Amino acid sequence: MNLTEVNNYQDIFNDIGDLLFIINSEGKILEINNPVTATLGYRGNELSGKNILELFPYSLQERAKKKILTKGNEKRNFPGLKLLSKTKRSIPVELNIFKSSWNTSESFIVVAKPFSELAFSEEKFYRIFNHNQTLMSISDPETGEFINVNKTFLKLLGYSKSEVIGHTAEQLNIFADHHQCKNLFIEVSKNTEVQTKEVILQTKSGKSLTCLYSASQLLINNTTYFFTSGIDLTPLKEAEKQLNQNLQQKALIADISQSFNSITKSSPKFDETLELIGKHIDVDRIAVFEFDANENTAHCTHEWYNLSGKTSTPRFQLINFKENSIWKNLLMEKGEIFFAEMAEGPEEIKAFLSQFNVKSFFAIPLITGQQFFGFLAFENCCNQKFFSTGDVSFLKTIANITSNTFERIKYHNLLKEQKTQLKMAIENTGIGLWDWNMRTGETYFNENWTKMLDFDYFELKPCLKKWQDLIHPDDLPIVQKTFQKHIEGIIPVYHSIHRIKTKSGEWKWIMDSGKIIAHDSEGKPSRAIGIHVDIHRQKEIENELRVANATKNKFFSIIAHDLRGPIASLLQISEVISQNEDIDESTFKQFMKSQLEISKNTFDLLENLLNWARQNENQLKYKPKIIDLNKIVDYCVNENGFRAKSKGITMLVNHSAASKAYADEDMIRLTIRNLLSNAIKFSHENGNIEIGVKANKEQAFFYIKDDGLGISQKNLQRIFSQEEFFTTRGTAHEKGSGLGLMLCKTFIEQNKGQLNIESKVNSGTTISFTLPSL
Repeated sequence: MNLTEVNNYQDIFNDIGDLLFIINSEGKILEINNPVTATLGYRGNELSGKNILELFPYSLQERAKKKILTKGNEKRNFPGLKLLSKTKRSIPVELNIFKSSWNTSESFIVVAKPFSELAFSEEKFYRIFNHNQTLMSISDPETGEFINVNKTFLKLLGYSKSEVIGHTAEQLNIFADHHQCKNLFIEVSKNTEVQTKEVILQTKSGKSLTCLYSASQLLINNTTYFFTSGIDLTPLKEAEKQLNQNLQQKALIADISQSFNSITKSSPKFDETLELIGKHIDVDRIAVFEFDANENTAHCTHEWYNLSGKTSTPRFQLINFKENSIWKNLLMEKGEIFFAEMAEGPEEIKAFLSQFNVKSFFAIPLITGQQFFGFLAFENCCNQKFFSTGDVSFLKTIANITSNTFERIKYHNLLKEQKTQLKMAIENTGIGLWDWNMRTGETYFNENWTKMLDFDYFELKPCLKKWQDLIHPDDLPIVQKTFQKHIEGIIPVYHSIHRIKTKSGEWKWIMDSGKIIAHDSEGKPSRAIGIHVDIHRQKEIENELRVANATKNKFFSIIAHDLRGPIASLLQISEVISQNEDIDESTFKQFMKSQLEISKNTFDLLENLLNWARQNENQLKYKPKIIDLNKIVDYCVNENGFRAKSKGITMLVNHSAASKAYADEDMIRLTIRNLLSNAIKFSHENGNIEIGVKANKEQAFFYIKDDGLGISQKNLQRIFSQEEFFTTRGTAHEKGSGLGLMLCKTFIEQNKGQLNIESKVNSGTTISFTLPSL
């Protein structure tokens, strides 16, 4: 035996609870286990080599010697002996001796079991046997007679112990199936044990019990008995039955709920559902009664008859609650009217129902919100009907479902009416609707929304990205920021005015408003709805009004300042000349020169003002024709020659052989005159102005270049503003109205051309425009 085998053997040897001794043929102790040292009180190897007979009292040593050292059978059993502890305490034991070998030599294993442990084991078995909640019995395998049964057996089956002991299960009719009983005993005789089986037992009173039964052979003091045990499943079976009934009712309730959720009061399914309920609870009639507006009369609005019952019995179709007030009182105060027998009911109700041959009656109020609007009635006319607690609970649930159905129908009809009104209002006002699923990005647009942008209804993909793509790029960040504020709860409602692209690519102003109306389980926004309103015309009117206001303000400004100043100067000059007869010729000429210059500027101003007013009133009609730009330039140069000469300005004109354009001659003349007048005004004394014309088959080109004051980039942006008029004084403090360049731009654009300005402060300005050649 190697070391590992020795260690394993020692572990097993020491784990055995009985006292174990290994001795040789002479009785000398070779090995003991731990329980020996623990029970007898010896230490370590104190017993090694001693004769086992020394552990017995002197009076029993000879007897023990005969029992232990006698050669014979492989196994021997000897009760009634005693061992002595180290302290000479006597310990009764039962000995079992087994022949074995130890280290290749003949040896014996002596097993000593203390009688106290035997007694404890027997007592423990009977304690478990008697007090166990399982039915237990011990019977004779030959006769089948009961030898012992436990308390649970007697309690559940209703017998006394004297009635059972000495009798068989068959004699007592304990098994509902006698053949099953015989088969159990046959099977346990053959197979030692019977696996768990479900059997039906009968109590002394005849009540059936469902049990989970098992049987096995039991050896007691070398005698075989049959041991049977059974677990009472009756409460479980009853609970299972009740559970199945509950599940059936719940399934029926689910079916009814689903059916009621998809019907209206006028639907045939409503009456079909009443039939389903009636057949389930086995009644003759189910009726729904609804009150009139004054709650004085209840009318039968729906009913179902059990066709297998008496159908010729007249049925009441209405109840006058004003005359039978007890109905309403019972329904409102007790929440039901329930009579299994009509003799139990109040006289008033009994007298009323008896004329219809009603034997049992059950009514439950129907309530929507806080309003008592009717009741659900269940009647039996063929026989009395006793409703169980489960039935009552089921019917009250049905009444609640019916109430909810009526309430849903009521609000469904109201919602339908409101939707119709809203739809008509939206269609008549042309408002566009959108509905955004914030989790999926899917977006619904109504037909008005798509029509607003000139799309067909199915042309737009119903998604957020398509919506965003239509918003003007300059407006999109503001729109997103505004909606994010609504998501974060900073603003209660999303509201934005922005531009959106139509099918033709044009931009249209819309007013967009909306609100989040739903959140998911985590509290995140999941749905938002809103409207689009076309305000493009309103925006145009606002812009026209803004321009008109600016025009009005400028008009008054010109009258107040630009015209008032020159006229005042003319008055002063005229006054000086008229009051001084001795003015010399040189001074007089200077006055006249100034008066001429002022008159010329004032005339230009008045002409621009007149043309500007006419243009704003659409009185200047566009009349294009073939014109010669060379001639118009020469005319304007000659017209402004004196003004240029007075400032010492040199004008260089570059004519072109090709100078034809297709445009309105008056508009182009006014444009070139204004551009030349401005060039002179903003040129320094002795400055230079270059004017040029050229043309090809497609377009004509005009430019005028000076080396005067120039215009800053900031002021270039202000020149053509619709909301303000920008003007500066010339190099000789000449005044201007700011109208000239605006008129030039307008006239050129009306003639399908384009006006451009290039300028640098103190370096001069170049203004050019193009016109179509044909």
